Amino acid sequence: MLLLLCFVCRSDAAATSAGSYRSALKFQVPGNNSNTAAGALIPHPNSAVQQPAAPSNGQQQQQQQRPAMRQQVPDSIMHNAALAAAMSVLPANYNFEIHKTVWRIQQAGASQVALQFPEGLLMYACAIADILQDFAGVEHCYVMGDVTYGACCVDDFSAAALGAQLLVHYGHSCLVPVDVTSIPCLYVFVDIQVDVDHLVATVRLNFPPLPVDTSAGTQQQQQQQQHQQQQQQQQHRPQDLLQQHDEQQQQSQQTRPQQLVLAGTIQFSSALQVARQRLSSNYPSVSIPKVRPLSPGEVLGCTAPVLAQQGLGGTDALVFVADGRFHLEAIMIANPELPAYRYDPYNRKLMLETYDQAGMREVRRRMIEAAACAKHWGVVLGTLGRQGNPRIVTTLQQHLAARGSRITTVLLSEVSPPKLAAIGHVDVWVQVACPRLSIDWGEGFVKPTLTPYEAMVALGLVPGWWEAGAAAAGSAADSAGGCSGGAAAGSVSRPGMEPYPMDYYAKDGGVWNSSYHKAQAGGSSSRGPRGPRRLAAVAAQ
Repeated sequence: MLLLLCFVCRSDAAATSAGSYRSALKFQVPGNNSNTAAGALIPHPNSAVQQPAAPSNGQQQQQQQRPAMRQQVPDSIMHNAALAAAMSVLPANYNFEIHKTVWRIQQAGASQVALQFPEGLLMYACAIADILQDFAGVEHCYVMGDVTYGACCVDDFSAAALGAQLLVHYGHSCLVPVDVTSIPCLYVFVDIQVDVDHLVATVRLNFPPLPVDTSAGTQQQQQQQQHQQQQQQQQHRPQDLLQQHDEQQQQSQQTRPQQLVLAGTIQFSSALQVARQRLSSNYPSVSIPKVRPLSPGEVLGCTAPVLAQQGLGGTDALVFVADGRFHLEAIMIANPELPAYRYDPYNRKLMLETYDQAGMREVRRRMIEAAACAKHWGVVLGTLGRQGNPRIVTTLQQHLAARGSRITTVLLSEVSPPKLAAIGHVDVWVQVACPRLSIDWGEGFVKPTLTPYEAMVALGLVPGWWEAGAAAAGSAADSAGGCSGGAAAGSVSRPGMEPYPMDYYAKDGGVWNSSYHKAQAGGSSSRGPRGPRRLAAVAAQ
């Protein structure tokens, strides 16, 4: 087994800068009356150490009558006692889909396999590699050591260069389709089983029904009520006055269940579905949004649903299941006025999370305006796995060349302020790697460092997020992009609270995004402007 180690860590300065927009408030959680302690492992049905019971004769006959499916794992793997014993070293509530992986390797006849993990799962790499060598016939199992932030970092190119015949990517969803990768790729989400009962109890405890305001009525109704009260007072009928008081008090006590939205990271996708079913009796309108091509409820750090576009504009609160806030911040940025709560399934605490929406937008707009008249542009193509998309780089290069700008193209595996600062004579950078590098750490860069979307705004190609009114009217004259500048017009949201596009991998996202699942030309898009400045997407290279 070959173990590759090449770790790259984020700087402390960057982490400090990224936290400048964040704050949180702890909420109450129900008492622990169950036998499961906080953070304890919950047995996963697919990871049991005990050997499952062999099928009966009747079941064997039924299985023989059914045609064998390509995806169906044979009983020789599912009921392998030695394999089950080897899997006992892995956490019982983490579903690494070992049986499926062994079967996939055997189907492919792969003798050389590469494994890629995020840092949080890398501790299990050697154990899984040993299992695959012992039970799948793998001769060489390579563990990719470069940092893996998300599915955008799937490193099929390096795996192919090592001679791997199959890449197994753990901890993320199928962001880069398997028909795009240079070698066959298997995505293992690593579903984590958590205490859903505690999650449901926490939600019920902290989100009681809301009072319904029935006091407001038409002016005519209020006048009629006042007239009736005057007549009753004149007739000295205290029983009627008492009855009316009781009716008014009963109306003032009417309540309605809160409209909640559940979301989280891919590891807790199945837990969200179970929680939704159990909460439906108390919250009939509880919903799990979906932005294609992601799974229901899944949110990435750069891609999140806009609830108003999915008919969920009246949502009272968001409950986000995750052990960190990086992914949560994406849906908070996309829905700036939505109260957001994060439930940590490990310490089992509920936190009210806040984000400096106005501050972030002010900084990003200032960077865009500073870049509008730049003469020398630097274009960074991220080379960390599939983070960078050559299609977007080509689009930017074409529009920069059309306006006569000088262009310097740089390839970087890790975009950091010191590296960009070392390259002089560049007025503004646009990095085609991760949008959150600019959003979270933008003030740490010496020169303005934009996302592809922000670069197109600066070039006057698409309207800014603060120009919702101008975009709806299809006006190109009021854009803040370009050297002429312009004032924001007709914003439908409060200043500083306009929805900022977080659609970097959305199928129907703007032309600036990096999705491999783009909608067909001429199809509808829920993102981006509808006016004459709408760009034509450049064909993928």
